Order: sequence, then C-alpha cells, then structure tokens
Amino acid sequence: MSNAASLLTDRVEISVVAQMLVDVGTIPFVAEVLAGEHFEDPRLGRAFDALNAMYRDGRTISLTLLADELARGDELGRLDLESARLFVAQLDDATRDVSTTANVLDHARLLKRLSYERKLARLIERIASRGYRDGDVAEIVAVYDEMKALGDATAPDIETLGISGDALLEIAEETSAKASPLPGLMDTTPSLHLAVGRPKTGKTRFACYLILQWAAGFEPWPGAPPLPGTDTLIISAEQSLDRVAATLVQLAGSREAFGAYADRVHVVALSEKLPRSLRALLNLDERGLRRLRQLLATARRKGRPIGLVVLDSLSRLKPADADENDANAMTALLDALAAIAAEFVAYVVLVHHVGLAERNQLVTAPRGSSSIAAVAQAIWRWEVIPNQPRLRLMTATGNAIENSRITFEVAPEDDAGKVLFFLPVTNADGGGEAPRRRASTSSWPTSVMSARSTRSRAASVAGGRRAARSGAPASWSRAGRPRGSWR
Repeated sequence: MSNAASLLTDRVEISVVAQMLVDVGTIPFVAEVLAGEHFEDPRLGRAFDALNAMYRDGRTISLTLLADELARGDELGRLDLESARLFVAQLDDATRDVSTTANVLDHARLLKRLSYERKLARLIERIASRGYRDGDVAEIVAVYDEMKALGDATAPDIETLGISGDALLEIAEETSAKASPLPGLMDTTPSLHLAVGRPKTGKTRFACYLILQWAAGFEPWPGAPPLPGTDTLIISAEQSLDRVAATLVQLAGSREAFGAYADRVHVVALSEKLPRSLRALLNLDERGLRRLRQLLATARRKGRPIGLVVLDSLSRLKPADADENDANAMTALLDALAAIAAEFVAYVVLVHHVGLAERNQLVTAPRGSSSIAAVAQAIWRWEVIPNQPRLRLMTATGNAIENSRITFEVAPEDDAGKVLFFLPVTNADGGGEAPRRRASTSSWPTSVMSARSTRSRAASVAGGRRAARSGAPASWSRAGRPRGSWR
C-alpha cells in the first residue's frame, strides 16, 4: 500500500470511530455497512466492534467504559488497561476534530471500499509470488462483486435529490395534524424557543415551573392541555445545582410532591457533585454541543427521550470567545441548538436577557445580535407591568403561533417562596396593556397556579392526576382565586 493510501486509510478509520463516539445514534447505521474486520488498524476494528456491542446491549457508552471493554477478553487484539486508556485518549482527541457526523455513512462506505482494495491487492501479490491456484479466480471475482455491490448501494438516484412525492405529502399531512403542547406559546414542531427579559422578572422560575409540569404531565394553567409527561433536562450555568434543586422542590410544593416525578427531571448545574462527564455541558462550545447530542442520543436509545430542554442562560453557556454581538458566532451556536431540537424531537428553551436600550418589538428585544431572535421559532418576553411591580406580562410571538399574552402575579418581597399565580390572558394583537379588573370574582378561572404553598400543592398533585385522567383542569389555588387586584 502506498504512503498516500495508508494515510487516507488511517484518517478515514479514525474519523468513523470518532464520529460514532460524538453521536452514538449513528452506531446502528454504521454497523449496517461495516464490521471490525474491515479496519486496517486492529485497535480501531476492536473499538468499532466494542461500541456496536455496547450499543446493541443497551449499555452506557463512555470513553472509560470503552477502555475497559478493549482490555477485556483473551481474543486477538486485546489491549492491557494502560494501553487501552492511552488509545481511548487518542480517540477523545480525534473527536475534537469532528465538526459534523452528517457524512459518517459516506466515510464508512469509503472505509469498506479501501478494505476491499487491500484485500484485492493482497490476492494479486500472492498470485504473483506463487502463481495461480484453484480458487484464486473465484476469490478475485468475489471481491469485485462485493465492490460492485457497494457501488450499487451508493449510486445516486432520484431520492438523493431530496424528499418528494408521497413522502413529502405525508410529511405535510403529519405537520398539519400536529398540536402545540402549549398553544399560543410553543410551536407545533419541537424547535428552539427564546425566553428573554430583564433580571428578576421570573423567566428562569417560569422555565423551572414548565419543566415540572412537563415532567409530571400536568396542565400548567387553566385551559391548557396536559403536558407530555416525558423526561426533561435543565442545564444551568446561572444557578448552582443546590439552588436549582431547591427551586424545583419549592415550586412543586414539597419534597414528596416533587418525588412523584423527580426521576423525569434531569439537572446539570454548577456543583462539586456534578460528574466530570457532564461538566462539558456547562460550556456549549463544540465539545459541549457534542456532549449534549450524546446525552440526548443515550436517553432516546434507552427509551427515555428528553422532550423539553431548558438552557440558562445564553450569556453563561455560550463559548468564551463568542460575542453576543457577533452575528456569525450567534448564528452558528443557535443553528446548532435548533438542529439538536429538530434531530432529537425536543423543545429547547434558551433563557436570555433583553438589551439595555428600550426595544418595543419582540424580535429586537434580545440582547446582542439580531440573529439571536432570527433563529428561534418562538420568542417569549417577560416584563414588569408599569406601576404594578407585582404584575408580570409575558408576550409571545413566533413563526407558527399568534401573538399572545399571559399575565401573572408574583408574591410580595416578604414571601421567601416567590409564589407565582398565573392567570392566562391571550391577546392576538400582542399589545402590552395590563388586563383590567373583572366585573366579579365569579368570572375568575377556578384553576390558577400556586407555585409554593405546600398545602395547596399537595392537593394540586392529586388534582392534577385526576385532571389528567378526566380532562378537567386541576385546582392550584390557596383561596380559590388569585391574590391581589387587577387594574
């Protein structure tokens, strides 16, 4: 084999295994094309077979466990543990050069073709050294047939031009039939959503509340449909793990109430207790984004797909060298998050701040480059209603949602729990006027949300379960109606 061919083989083989480590969801597809025997480097072939076996058996895939797997057994190619760890460290370095896994199958087919070419070259060398023998011609023909079959499998056809025909019509029908988990706030398709507001307006607390209601499968407020009840993920570089955990328990009402669905709430936040393998998620550079994809792929493979991801916040999670005012940097980061949302069918809510200047339009409200708002499918803006410091207004707009508003009341400063009472008020014109007082309390919804009261929350958990079964709204009120007055 020439030096050039050898270099190409090395690069392709390392690239395939590195891409499988970056996105474990590619493993079963690559395994349909390749086997460990197709690798020139026996260590990479063994690593390929080990990853395939770990995926097939439903085992957790990590660099540490891969090293253990390479050092296990007596078969040819086994490495001692120290050599296995050094080899896996080299693979970890190789993953840093992976910008995308979109071409992994092309690389796998190229690797397989290179293995056939090596096999054919060895056959020719053997024949040249000892002459033809029975079976040599049949063996050469078999290799050529395998190469032809590989070429036929990758030959371009009309489908490679894109989705068309019945498949395109079916997708259109499926899309039109989709319902938003929260009409007026969330797109019908899992995508990137942006929650912006000034500090202390409640955007992070609302995101945590939404996480709880999503994981529990409750109706977040009167008239809203029950949320999916699937696994959720919070990644916070703003708050410590202790503070996030305390906030979740506080919003749930009690440790016991939260315990009913806590296994569907996953948190990554600053703490000495956070496993090393998860710390990369606190900086969404290339490595952090790869780790996020790995985590979501693992959850999906284990039958526990993450349906809602909250990222708090853009300013803390963005790469250190990325400027919020740099359109290219922000577009690259938010495009990556939008692609993750689409690939893993998860709603991604990114918490961000508004600019210091007065910006009346939702699409210009986020601080930094205008590309931040341009990429998101929906934007939620949080504001304190003028002259009413305990009232908040959340305005929402998006590509597939009508402008809507939700007003809510926060507890006074002497209430350490920061109780939130929600009263949904939608307004298609997206105006910012505060809702006027209703004629009588009998017209208030019978179901509003108290985010802290242990007594009412304990009732709400049971009520929420009953509501999910009956379709009736659950009751989340201390006194049957929100506190305070609306003006």
